[in-house]
Amino acid sequence: MYAAGDTVREMVVNETFVKKAGFRSPEEAIGKRILLGGRGDPKPIVGVVRDFHQHSLKEEIQASFIATYHFTYNVAGIKINSKNVPQTVAGIERAWKGAYPDYVYEYKFLDQTIADFYKDERQFTRLFQFFAGLAIFIGCLGLYGLVSFMAERRTKEVGIRKVLGASAGSILLLFSREFVGLVLAAFVVSAPLAGFAMQKWLENYPYRIPLGAGVFVLAAGISLGIALITVGYRSLKAAMANPVKSLRTE
Repeated sequence: MYAAGDTVREMVVNETFVKKAGFRSPEEAIGKRILLGGRGDPKPIVGVVRDFHQHSLKEEIQASFIATYHFTYNVAGIKINSKNVPQTVAGIERAWKGAYPDYVYEYKFLDQTIADFYKDERQFTRLFQFFAGLAIFIGCLGLYGLVSFMAERRTKEVGIRKVLGASAGSILLLFSREFVGLVLAAFVVSAPLAGFAMQKWLENYPYRIPLGAGVFVLAAGISLGIALITVGYRSLKAAMANPVKSLRTE
């Protein structure tokens, strides 16, 4: 035995429904009758809600309506207080089993459902972060080895420059500017490829941010920062060395 409210009598629709139905505004849609499924009597639209996502952001928002219908009463959304969650869930389970002892009781939190939408993205992010970190570490090792090799080869040059009055800052600049050019050259080559890959990935989402120049400027700044930190340590060590010892080096 069902109450009158258990059958579709009226509906609330979203903004996409209004647009696809050909209405010029939400106000125009109010009161209009829509026939569902090609059978029964047309039902009036009594409200319009803003568009909201029901699935992953990879999926475009579809025209939707909200109504009461007893055949779809298989899921209940319950808002609970974040305090004493285990006790609250246990109380809901007791109420369910008391009312529907022959049906399985299952529950899932909304944040868990949303997180499941992006399970693949989280796994890809972790994998990308690992290999990106590994690549940065190997690159820093190579850069440190290269600047160490250059410092050893230019030991006497650094000593002469210091004897003639060169400051530690000028010695740092001497080593750093060569590597800054190499890093910028590498960035010029890699930026278009990275931009193409990111644009392809963003195309998976109907609602996405534009890929602006700020992302590449930030990436270039971070790359230069990492390179300067790596080069700076070894360069500073060479710049602070005693020039007398440097000139004695065979």
